[in-house]
Amino acid sequence: MMQIIKELAEKWAECSLVLKKARNVKFMAIINPDNHPNIQVELDVEEEDGLLSVRSTTSFEDTMALKFSGVFQKV
Repeated sequence: MMQIIKELAEKWAECSLVLKKARNVKFMAIINPDNHPNIQVELDVEEEDGLLSVRSTTSFEDTMALKFSGVFQKV
């Protein structure tokens, strides 16, 4: 799930990124792709000096699966 967040942030930034710091990662439910092939990922991205601060939630149906906040660096 964190890889999906990274890839979406890379698409937003239009460049490759590396995770520099994970501030808060909270796994709250397991996503089984056979049972839940569609997930919702929300990103809140702020960029400053080549660093992207990302806050994200990942959910399926009405279930929150992941809360994430961290910093990615452009490479």
